[in-house]
Amino acid sequence: MTTARRASRSVRAEFKSRRARRDRFDDQALYSFMTCPTALARDLVQVGPDPDPTSLFDQILASDSARFRSKLLDYSRATSTGLGGTRRAVTPAERARQTRLLMLRGPALIRSALLARGNHLISRPHALVACRGRSNLGDHHYAPVVIKNRLHVSAEDRTGLTYQALLLLTVQGRFPESGQVSLRDGSQVTVGLERSSPDSRRVKQALQAWLDGRRGSPVPRPFGCARCGSCRWNRACQEELRKLDDPSLIPGMKRKVRDNLLQAGVSTCHALAETEQAKLVAIPGIGKKLAATFISSARALSSGKPVWLNRPDVNTSIDEPSLFLDFESESSVDADYLIGVLIRTEGQERYFPFLAREPGEEGAIWRAFLKQVSPLLTGGTKVYHYHSYEAAAIRRLSSRHGDPEGVAERLLGHLVDLRRVLRDSVALPLESNSLKSVARWLGFNWTGDDASAKASMIWYRSWLESGDESLLRDCVVYNRDDCLATAVLADWLSAMRTGLPREEIRR
Repeated sequence: MTTARRASRSVRAEFKSRRARRDRFDDQALYSFMTCPTALARDLVQVGPDPDPTSLFDQILASDSARFRSKLLDYSRATSTGLGGTRRAVTPAERARQTRLLMLRGPALIRSALLARGNHLISRPHALVACRGRSNLGDHHYAPVVIKNRLHVSAEDRTGLTYQALLLLTVQGRFPESGQVSLRDGSQVTVGLERSSPDSRRVKQALQAWLDGRRGSPVPRPFGCARCGSCRWNRACQEELRKLDDPSLIPGMKRKVRDNLLQAGVSTCHALAETEQAKLVAIPGIGKKLAATFISSARALSSGKPVWLNRPDVNTSIDEPSLFLDFESESSVDADYLIGVLIRTEGQERYFPFLAREPGEEGAIWRAFLKQVSPLLTGGTKVYHYHSYEAAAIRRLSSRHGDPEGVAERLLGHLVDLRRVLRDSVALPLESNSLKSVARWLGFNWTGDDASAKASMIWYRSWLESGDESLLRDCVVYNRDDCLATAVLADWLSAMRTGLPREEIRR
């Protein structure tokens, strides 16, 4: 099945799940609450702004997760509830009844299960695994299993398992002591569960929020964070946040810190800009350094001008070579498929893309990249990048494919993370410190209107399915623009290093 067809099926499933959220509290409602209580509340409100359509990238991720679960369960010797493949409508109550009948029989693993408590609380665990120990079922009981197409267990996984364990308590009269998370690398992680735990309290908080939403309680004040970009309510919440001049518009603000600011009467960015540092330090979760950062960011947002903190420690005018680095990866094939580097020497620039036409070529492009940059890693050469991904990718590829001549180790010693330099040097009048936001503020424009890391992943995945060469060219153009944007930022910081008047610096 193509990427587009899988995405289309995901759209239909999302529409169906949205329609059911008012009627039932389920795993998706719990996840919505843990991600953002405002999103759950907006789902339950019948009037107001419409949600944004789910992005193609998020549709594909959901489709990938479903395919991964199906593939993993197909490999197991699981006993089904007998509902798979049926064309007749099956109510949640009937499915829950059939699940319990199957649990009484005691198969080692059950898939396509549904747990319910009354008419409104349901869960669809990816699987149930039989365990020894007395319950209402006999000499055995069941524990929940979740299957995740990633490499780590999240807090949401633990809370989700706890919710399923609470429903299992209703069904079998026993709360399972643990649950399991099956990950993409084939590992099985056992997660201890307790009835009285922070996870249980979060489940109860989510359930109360759902009940309040159904009763028409006001939608909670939104909070802006990095996860908002993939939320269906992002546009509506961002509009409200700007009207409120909410402190969470400041990059890096944590929800708990924002809430503490509101309780202290600091409810807008303008108020935050005028607040004395000593007052902020007295607010829980804010130290002296963070208080100074928040005040500077609030002043930048309120004035529309940058607030300088230190002279940037960047100098691209030296005679030594400067390299501008950017990696592209695709999680579904667990590969870095493109390593791009813009090399500036003797006043000349040249971009080099190292592209894997298929995931199996990752090692080859890694070795070619090391060969290209090795002669340049001398003296004061700087290798500029933005954020932490490039350093992590270099370590990962070195571990996976080797570094026999120590080039990767030398490369790490020449890296300069411009995001860190930017954070320590200046507060910009921006709601995000992403490379896209910063470089566009400086006047740089990407070639395509839809250019993004997510779009590049979709292009590469579509190339693997279709063989359309234009998709590979789009990936390379996007990566080249990322390298150019990194160079634009480095040059601007370098210019500010010498051209910034002393009185402009607040520290």
